Amino acid sequence: SSGSISVATGSSKSTSGTVEVFPGVSTAGAGGDLVLQGGSSTDSTGGLVLIRSGASTSSTSGSVSLASADGGDGVGSGRFNVSTGSGTGASGGIQITSGGASTTGNSGNIVIQSGSATAGRSGAVSLTTGNSEAGDAGSISLTAGSSKSSRGGSLSLMAGNGSESGDILIASGSGDQSGLLTLVSGTGETFSGNLTIGTADPTDGASGDIMLTTGAASTGTTGDISLSTGSRLSVSYIL
Repeated sequence: SSGSISVATGSSKSTSGTVEVFPGVSTAGAGGDLVLQGGSSTDSTGGLVLIRSGASTSSTSGSVSLASADGGDGVGSGRFNVSTGSGTGASGGIQITSGGASTTGNSGNIVIQSGSATAGRSGAVSLTTGNSEAGDAGSISLTAGSSKSSRGGSLSLMAGNGSESGDILIASGSGDQSGLLTLVSGTGETFSGNLTIGTADPTDGASGDIMLTTGAASTGTTGDISLSTGSRLSVSYIL
């Protein structure tokens, strides 16, 4: 293998030194780029790029911050892109996880949030999978965590508050035959969960309506609406 290059500050009983690598400032043209890249290989795996904070034996470990710089007056800040490379086979995945917690501590949170805006519209957050030319398109799963001895995590979908609150739309996609939309509670050993559909109580005024409708049909019959309770299962015992 070729030789290694190490850049490090000396050790200290108090605070160790800082290592800074940055290109120079430009007064007229674009600022210089900073490239961190692993080595390429013709017949094996390419080199790894690892950015990791320092460990501590008596306190919290250091933080890792990756951010684009602020922009000038009237212009936006730079983009922050995280992506894997393309491949003739499968492309690489992206995994964002917080560390596990031992003993009695809680594991870390993951927050994905756009910035606030004072006069304009705040940024949107979109979760989409890629399209497929011939195979099935990818799915999106939102699943709360399970617990062996306590309550499982909750899953909340809520529109934002405002002078008029935001809408929530849950719909299957269009196609030669559209997909199903299923709302069911989970199965339990002694009691399955309830399913409640209702409108909220207003502080002043009329409450909202509940509408159950099937779609219109241009040539065939329209859909039915069925309301039924579950059947009681009979259990036979053989002695």
